[in-house]
Amino acid sequence: MMFYKKIKLYFAPYKTQKRSKKELQKIIEKIVEEKLREIGFFKSKNDFYFKHLDVDREAFISFHTSMNFTGTILSYNPIIGFIHKEVEKICKEVAFEYYGENFLYNTWTESLGYLTKKNEYITWKFKLKSSERAILKKVDSMMSTIRKSALPELELCCNDEYLFEVLDKHKLGLQINNRIKAPILLLVMNKKNQALQLAHQRLLQVKPSQKNEDVQEPEQFKSPEEAWSFFKRDKDPKYYYYYSQFFKRFKSYLEVNQNHC
Repeated sequence: MMFYKKIKLYFAPYKTQKRSKKELQKIIEKIVEEKLREIGFFKSKNDFYFKHLDVDREAFISFHTSMNFTGTILSYNPIIGFIHKEVEKICKEVAFEYYGENFLYNTWTESLGYLTKKNEYITWKFKLKSSERAILKKVDSMMSTIRKSALPELELCCNDEYLFEVLDKHKLGLQINNRIKAPILLLVMNKKNQALQLAHQRLLQVKPSQKNEDVQEPEQFKSPEEAWSFFKRDKDPKYYYYYSQFFKRFKSYLEVNQNHC
């Protein structure tokens, strides 16, 4: 009862008929923040909600929003993320050129709908003129899906063997990122030889065909543009360039850090 009395206060400043997008967002975000706190997620300065899973792992939730073309419906798409701190620490060292300095390092992210049994893109739509009851019902539906579909998956990914399968089979996250994260996770799991072997396999898989087979590939391209001019377009030369940079650094990292073996 106390929670719903507090919810009433969220609605008080905003009259339904004159409610703006910004006002509706404020209402929804206050309710969401309250409900996420109940399951252990706390809001950060950049509007992400983080949850500590264990010493080496964290989860986060963010919300992508969009308006329909008439400006009457606000859609929410919850994004679920998982962070393996040791994996991301190594990733910052060996894949910096690919991700960039200001990149949010995460082991995988996925739109909430793809964690459900339907495995499809889902948004929760709020009309600007929605009643209090309708808004609460939609938020409850969104939060119920987070509890039923996201939380169990996040807990499962705390097991490194399960997480590796998720990354290696591209069940979650982006394939271009998983090719980097999966070998790093094997290293963290003290499987050095398998880690190097997998990274090399992925390097060969993403390598485009040469324009001229008689010309020897340089040991290291000086730039993405050089790789672009050397290869055909059957695969992405720019991505191959960045992955080859990662592979070179990853191999050196393995040689220097003999504790991972």
